[in-house]
Amino acid sequence: MEARKQSGNPMGTKKVPLLLLKMAIPMIFSMVVSALYNIVDSIFIGMIEAPFNEKAMTALGYAFPLQMLLVAVAIGTGIGVNSVLSKALGQNKKDDASSSCINGYWLMAGFYLVFLTLGLIIFFSNFYFSAVTDDEMVVAMGSQYLGICFIFSFAQLLQLVTERSLCATGKTSLAMVMQLSGALVNIALDPLFILVLDMGVEGAAIATVLGQVVSMIVGFLLNVFANKEIAFRKKDLKPSFSMMGSILKVGLPGIILQALQSLQSLVFQFVFMALLSGNPAAQDMLVGVYGVYYKLQNFVFMAFYGLINALLPIVAFNYGNKDKKRVREAILYGYLYGTVLALVGIVLFESIPEALLLLFNLGSDWVDAGVKLTRITAPTFLLASFCIVSAGILEGFGNGVHPMILSAIRLLIALFPSCYGFGYFLGTGGIWWGSYVAEGAAFVYSALVVWRVYRSKFPLAGNSL
Repeated sequence: MEARKQSGNPMGTKKVPLLLLKMAIPMIFSMVVSALYNIVDSIFIGMIEAPFNEKAMTALGYAFPLQMLLVAVAIGTGIGVNSVLSKALGQNKKDDASSSCINGYWLMAGFYLVFLTLGLIIFFSNFYFSAVTDDEMVVAMGSQYLGICFIFSFAQLLQLVTERSLCATGKTSLAMVMQLSGALVNIALDPLFILVLDMGVEGAAIATVLGQVVSMIVGFLLNVFANKEIAFRKKDLKPSFSMMGSILKVGLPGIILQALQSLQSLVFQFVFMALLSGNPAAQDMLVGVYGVYYKLQNFVFMAFYGLINALLPIVAFNYGNKDKKRVREAILYGYLYGTVLALVGIVLFESIPEALLLLFNLGSDWVDAGVKLTRITAPTFLLASFCIVSAGILEGFGNGVHPMILSAIRLLIALFPSCYGFGYFLGTGGIWWGSYVAEGAAFVYSALVVWRVYRSKFPLAGNSL
């Protein structure tokens, strides 16, 4: 299997370790900055007068799983666009590359109609929140926040297509500019809406949406005027159902994969409900504490996702180009860089957990519970990094099913019984040990599957990995 010559494209010529690093650094920065959306919201909400701040934190904790469903659709569809576009460029099919981007926008427009409808239902009927908590203030705050985010979700959905198109063509620095523009607007508007105008969680939602709109506009302009690999010709703007099908072939499992992230939060909510059915106040506190921890943890996990945003197009391009050596190098360095990111996260979370939690102006009970959670779970970042990088590698090969199964193991199948079991026998403080069982099972599965898929794509021919 001989590689095609791609002399004009650095994805096929530049040394892989440096190429991955050059593409990953701006993407990691971009993704970490994007994590500021929810973090900054929560920090300023924590400045609201007690006890309203903790009520608001609990509302955001309950909102987070459904909010992650929106993120799942955006990221999953973006993964499909990224994979199809990168492979098309590797095969020198520029028309297909442009078509994948354009039809990614069409798909997102369709998904927006779904979230618009759901947002209107949540905003006007308190749907969902009244089912998970009896606290009327939490119900009202959560419905306002999530309803606004869903009603104006077009910006978050459309910007993901632009971001992944820029990444797929190697322009990760432009993707960073796009993300940074929206994050800075959100950071600037949060204190104005939340504190100065005293709009609370409603102000946080409005600031988030306006930041996403700015990011969407900046990204679209960069994609049109600075991304020469993609041509926006009038005759190509009509939807292509065959190209949408190609995107969804990879993207739909990616959507399900990312949706499992929201199920992780729901899993813990179900565990809290099962173990604390007679103590709703303690249940609400744990939901709030876990919501804060998840947003802090997101800084580390967004760094992982930034890495695989850079890794995926390199694998897809060189797989399309039939270059086994470069694919192999991308895989090995992807795992190496992922391990380094995980170690940085572990050191940070183990050394200053209390300082991180106090950013949100939490009470002593909340901080104590959060420190225990942080210290127990931080070492699992190493296992998680391997699993997340593995998912990116598999998606680069155009395989969306195995990453979906991998995430189901990590975030649902192994997580719920193990966390419930540890919580039942060790008390609520022991719930978090279940994450080791889930991540360990996923680690074994991902290692076996990546090896098998790699060998199926590049059969043994006297060369070893």
